[in-house]
Amino acid sequence: MSEGTTVAPFIVEADHHRNSDLLIQAIPGMRMRSAIDGSKSVRDPQTGESVGVPVDQVTALGGFPKTKGQQILVKPADLAYKVTDPLHDDEKALAHVARFMRKNGTLSGDGKLGGVPDQIGALDVDRMKTLCRELRRIVDSGDAKVIKGPLPKMEQIENMPGNFLVNPGSTVYNSQPQYEKDMPAFQQALNRITS
Repeated sequence: MSEGTTVAPFIVEADHHRNSDLLIQAIPGMRMRSAIDGSKSVRDPQTGESVGVPVDQVTALGGFPKTKGQQILVKPADLAYKVTDPLHDDEKALAHVARFMRKNGTLSGDGKLGGVPDQIGALDVDRMKTLCRELRRIVDSGDAKVIKGPLPKMEQIENMPGNFLVNPGSTVYNSQPQYEKDMPAFQQALNRITS
């Protein structure tokens, strides 16, 4: 990354309010398991206040052990990331989860569980800039939390080298421009065609 970039490494843990996986669009195919807690209450979208624990969540996850979510370490200066799973080497936690799943008849195969192995990758400057903004927005929404390091401010992210990608998770061809900076011209061209 270029000189003068002030985005320090940081770690974010997936912690979705409904125990759902997070899809990380800036890294195609990246799905992070959320922290699991059957007693998480949902928030009213208007007020942000807790409105109780959903019945389906209590039914499915009521006895599930509280489990940490997958974590992503982002190193903007190195254009690198690493996704880790706290369950990967935690035999005690895995045994606890296996007991719950066996009891509920949801454990198949040999009955052994393992966390997800580490996933390490490198990104170009555009994907890294887009990833930092995406994680910032996920944390701001309350569906992830910062575990270590300072979460970059939007101004810092905007000043990173590169351009924000329009549809970074897409795996199929489309006619949209690659960069957000090119969207206004694209939209104007569409408006001329449709008018």
